[in-house]
Amino acid sequence: RLARYGEGNGGEAVFFNDNFRCNYEILDFVNRIFDKAMTEKTGGVDYENTARFVTETAEGEKLRAGGTVKVTLFEKPKAQKEEWDGKGVFSLENYVQPDTVDVSAAKAEAEEICNKIDSLVGKRIEGDPNGKICEYGDISVLVRSRAAGREILARIKELGYPVRAAKFEDDDSTAERDELINFIRVLDNKKQDIPLAGFLLGFFGGFTKSELADVKLFGKSQSFSENIELAKNSGTKLGEKLNAAFEFLEENRRNAASTDLFDYLNTFISTSGFEAYVLSKPDGADRLAALRKFVYGLKGQTYAKSPHAFVGYWDSREEEASSDSAFSDDGKCIVMQSMHGSKGLEYPIVFVANLSTSYVNDQKGAVGIDEKLGLAVQVFDEETRTISPSLLSRAVELSKQEKQRSEEMRLLYVALTRAKYQLYVSGSCLQKQEARYKSIYKANSMLDVLFYAAYLDESLSDDIDFRLAEPVIKSDETQPVVSFGKPDTIYNKIIDEIINHKYKYEAQTRAEQKYSVTALNAEETDETASTTSLFDDGDRRTVGIAYHSVMENVDFNLASEAEVRQAIDKMAEEGILSAADAAEVKEDEIFACIQNAELRKILGLDEKRATPPQIYTELPFTLLVPADKVLENPGYGDKVLVQGVIDLLVMGDEIVIVDYKNSLKSPEKLAETYKKQLYLYKS
Repeated sequence: RLARYGEGNGGEAVFFNDNFRCNYEILDFVNRIFDKAMTEKTGGVDYENTARFVTETAEGEKLRAGGTVKVTLFEKPKAQKEEWDGKGVFSLENYVQPDTVDVSAAKAEAEEICNKIDSLVGKRIEGDPNGKICEYGDISVLVRSRAAGREILARIKELGYPVRAAKFEDDDSTAERDELINFIRVLDNKKQDIPLAGFLLGFFGGFTKSELADVKLFGKSQSFSENIELAKNSGTKLGEKLNAAFEFLEENRRNAASTDLFDYLNTFISTSGFEAYVLSKPDGADRLAALRKFVYGLKGQTYAKSPHAFVGYWDSREEEASSDSAFSDDGKCIVMQSMHGSKGLEYPIVFVANLSTSYVNDQKGAVGIDEKLGLAVQVFDEETRTISPSLLSRAVELSKQEKQRSEEMRLLYVALTRAKYQLYVSGSCLQKQEARYKSIYKANSMLDVLFYAAYLDESLSDDIDFRLAEPVIKSDETQPVVSFGKPDTIYNKIIDEIINHKYKYEAQTRAEQKYSVTALNAEETDETASTTSLFDDGDRRTVGIAYHSVMENVDFNLASEAEVRQAIDKMAEEGILSAADAAEVKEDEIFACIQNAELRKILGLDEKRATPPQIYTELPFTLLVPADKVLENPGYGDKVLVQGVIDLLVMGDEIVIVDYKNSLKSPEKLAETYKKQLYLYKS
């Protein structure tokens, strides 16, 4: 758009080069780096000619004069080894000093940051026109990733400084996960404007912002969803695209309704192409792993039984997180966060740490995916039995490297422009590698970008403070042996009691918060371990759910197997079952079940009664049961919470519980196998 609007095609490009946050020294530092490093090819922007910050007035006076920028880099020492004369057997023990332990450059960096924080707090903030006294809440530490900041966070906590890092420490949030959650919201309710717009703009919809703006022009309704309905019926290409998107949405609403979210999403991210889309991004393998972790976390969760249940859970979770972040520390804590998380924020003092963290290179592999170049595979030579890159796989690799460098450079730009008055930059390196810094295309870390700019601008190089992280040499002196005399019998007894103490309620600590009827029954019969099947557990579970769904919704007065098949197909059309599940259900088995004389007698289907029985299907229950009634030798008599779902409950002259089983076992064997389940239902 920048290139198109800049040429006057369909719009006008307006540049915002004024920064009203940072002092002069910070803006000048940023300009000097990105003048050299960021071009249209490396970052998508010709920074020097179109995007550099305005730092002076027309008269040449500095804007917001002042500010502090300091760059400190810790050079790691080389391993100390003795020369070997080539005679005898080489020994690591003799020729590598075993008592020499290098001080981690990361530890030295963490110590430097904490020392600086200590010197800043309680004093006036240099560069602040109001002369504010520095508090911990005025400071933020930014790192590329959680792993990169682990050493720093540990040292901050060790020193007892107040720090807010909860989101930083446990943040698996990714753009891909958020897009998937947005899609779940639309599955739940397609009338909400914001999630709906997100769906259309994202991977699954594939619309542009201009197309969504055109949609808004249909009709005068304030509701975006109503504008969409008008656009769908417009007979235009835009309407055709909208209809295709909503057919895709409706198909997935039906699929999601027939199973839980874990099973649905586990299949959906592959069949929809979302998996390939994620892999095509920089760090694609890591992004996909995070996405899979999120999906796997839904397995067995009660809030994942439907899109609606999940949305309710997720909204309450976000409200709680928002409340905690807004009021937990009253702004009196150091903020430790990722560079991504700092977008749009500002702080008086910022530490941008561990710039030496290497980019994650996941571009190489047997199969490469790029959103423009497509799918690329390597070449296998059958004669030499070797694998080598194909021309296309090499092109995909280079394309992904280029995208990653651009993304990392833009992220560095974000990090360096968060500070208002003071900016401290740090990292570590083995040694200066001039050859690597001569080319921005060989950059493998944000520190390499800084070195590249310094290589072209000597004034930047002069601002870098190099320090050697000195090794700690353990003393060779023999430590004196301390004799403590004869052990005291009284203390021995006390120590023995402490060491051998047995917690009175140890058995209860092994209890689950709640148990399901199915799990308890399987545990007693060891059913899962002994059952042999042509299908895996997931297949059996899916088929079982399908049969239960049919029995829950089927009309017991159907007169033939053909009518049963028609009913099953209709359930698939209505979204109660997926088409695949409907095909798995055998109409002859369902018909035999609904024609069962005993079952029909229980339901009162073939006789008239003065008071028809009350019938409940898929009835959930929760009850407290003595532990020794459901667990094998629990070791305590407390009650435990048990949850389950009754397939069919009939309340008439007598109360009858029906549980559907599809099995080859005899009735006697089934009764024995599921006796615990029957006991719990009876309770």
